[in-house]
Amino acid sequence: MIHGQLEIAYKEAAIWASGVIIRTRLSPGVQYCASFYNLDMLRLDRSTSMGDIMNLLVVICHPRRNSLTGVLADAFVEGLKQSGHGVESADLHAENFDPRMAAVDEPDFDDADKTYSKEVRDEMARIERNDAIAMFFPVWWWSAPAMLKGWIDRVWNYGWAYGWAGTKARIPLDKALMVALGGSSREDFASGGYDKLLDTQLRLGLMNYCGIDDVKLEIITDTLNENASFDLMIKHVYELGSQFAWSGNIENFDQNMDFRERQVANPGIF
Repeated sequence: MIHGQLEIAYKEAAIWASGVIIRTRLSPGVQYCASFYNLDMLRLDRSTSMGDIMNLLVVICHPRRNSLTGVLADAFVEGLKQSGHGVESADLHAENFDPRMAAVDEPDFDDADKTYSKEVRDEMARIERNDAIAMFFPVWWWSAPAMLKGWIDRVWNYGWAYGWAGTKARIPLDKALMVALGGSSREDFASGGYDKLLDTQLRLGLMNYCGIDDVKLEIITDTLNENASFDLMIKHVYELGSQFAWSGNIENFDQNMDFRERQVANPGIF
């Protein structure tokens, strides 16, 4: 747990706000079983240049809503709301999204105006209602889960998310954040080049390709380590939300930080 005021220095003036509640959905049998986290965090003074208020679509991809992935998504949403941003959530598993590609949604590069299925059009409309997007997901086999990949394959489609042969289609988003949770250490990610692999695939190959230049990939490592500090993870992701509209967003975790500053119980698979 985090106690007391957090001595965090920001360039702009800020005021303190206590008692930010982030309700967790951890399984009843989990040892790390506080009913909620009471974080004394900074509420940024909106009279300063904190950036525009935005509407965000927060996509959660995990079969268990009470996973660490879900808890961190909740912390991020709480940070967004504390800074006045609007939030719409998309829980792909809870909504039973079908990730399988069907002929009706297969891109036709000879027809940029192709009409896709209603399910896909509804997802496109949900994205269009927002200014930015955030995705929370576990890293499985050094990549995004099949459910999220299928959502991208079907929804981020030709003629809408990207164009071809001079067409101007670009997904209508200003900013994107991807938070990937990995059970391996930061050293394992780096030594195998898996961090660069994720960055190339998701930031360059997906977001930049679809015309979104302001993109951040945050890899949270050591999520299966019994000595990991999950309160630091939650605090960091909360700050990602509370400072989302700042130019360049909050700084990445120090590459040497491994979240092992406190002895806490493991909340289960990420």
